[in-house]
Amino acid sequence: MGELSGAASLSGGLKPYIAMALVVVANVSANVLLKLGSGVEEPRAIVLGLFGWQFFAGILCFAIAVVLYAWSLKYLPLYVAQTIASLQFAGAIMAAHFLFGETITPDRWIGIASIILGIVLVMR
Repeated sequence: MGELSGAASLSGGLKPYIAMALVVVANVSANVLLKLGSGVEEPRAIVLGLFGWQFFAGILCFAIAVVLYAWSLKYLPLYVAQTIASLQFAGAIMAAHFLFGETITPDRWIGIASIILGIVLVMR
């Protein structure tokens, strides 16, 4: 963890890590919003007759995530930023389960555990 402390001290604290947590939240939110926007019926499909307003909100969340990610890269090594960003995959699976009732199969639980284990190993 010494390397992480050094990286954090370059930025004056934990701000890049907080920004990366927001990247994960923004990316998961963007995916949820795109899913919601793609499921609207014809009368409410305001974007090309295909998508609802959630489509724009999802794109905005992705844009926010990109800006926060780029800022974080000023202070964090790329491997650290990418390791933290990988949490979005587990977050998307969890959001799909709780918001859309999608099943988390045993294989997916193994995948989530693998992501978490990989993060622990890489960040050591």
